[in-house]
Amino acid sequence: NINVCTHIINGLPGEDYDMMMATAKEVAQMDVQGIKIHLLHLLKGTPMVKQYDKGLLTFMTQEEYTNLVVDQLEVIPPEMIVHRITGDGPIDIMVGPMWSVNKWEVLNGIDAELARRNSYQGLRYKSKVKQ
Repeated sequence: NINVCTHIINGLPGEDYDMMMATAKEVAQMDVQGIKIHLLHLLKGTPMVKQYDKGLLTFMTQEEYTNLVVDQLEVIPPEMIVHRITGDGPIDIMVGPMWSVNKWEVLNGIDAELARRNSYQGLRYKSKVKQ
C-alpha cells in the first residue's frame, strides 16, 4: 500500500487550456491519492531561457492561472489530497512569471475565485466507474 502523489505542470510550451484540463481529468481517473499542481516558471541559466528571449515562450497571467487551477480543482475527486497549487523558484534567479513569487497572493486569489464561484474541489468530478 504505497500512496502516490502525481505532479502536473501547467503552461508548458505548446500547451493550451483544453490540454491542461485534459491532464487534470486524466489524473482524476488514476488511482492516485494526491496531486501537486505547478505552473511553469523559468529560472536563469536553463535552456528554455533562449526560447523566452526569442519570444517563443510566454507565461500564463496570474488571472489565467487562477481560473485554470479552480477549473482543475473542480474536476478532481473530492477525496484526492491537494498537496500544492502553486510553486516558485528563488527570486534572484527567477525569469518569470514574477507574479508567482507572491505565493500568498496566488493562494488567496484561488481561494477568492472558489468563493466567488461558490465552488469546491470535486464539484464537476465524473468518475469513469459506473455506480
